[in-house]
Amino acid sequence: MHIYADPNYRGRGLGGRQTHSLYLTLLPELGLVGTSLFLWLLVIHARSTFWIIRRGRQRELPPGFALYDATARGVLSATVGYLVCGVFLSALWYPHLYYLIALSAVFERLAARDLAAAARARRLRRPGSER
Repeated sequence: MHIYADPNYRGRGLGGRQTHSLYLTLLPELGLVGTSLFLWLLVIHARSTFWIIRRGRQRELPPGFALYDATARGVLSATVGYLVCGVFLSALWYPHLYYLIALSAVFERLAARDLAAAARARRLRRPGSER
């Protein structure tokens, strides 16, 4: 009989523990289609986050865009931290990555809206650009 199967054993059991990482859990749990979708989700997330960071380097930014830039950098750092920790933990089903993805999508939409509004305001302020 194993020591963990002994009902008199008062130590911490191994039930519920996994010995795999996020990456070793990904393929058997989700298959090729699910793994492809997961990787696609990470690519879309990185694109939207880097889009905000690239726009943050422009000269004429609308007021409050620094918040979008700082949030994008924080979300990117948190995502990298999550993926690095995923090497050591089976963190596939933890919701934190999906919260970060949603946060970057929302901030990308808000940043695009504010940049478009600022561009319209600049066009209207230019002399001779009356329509």
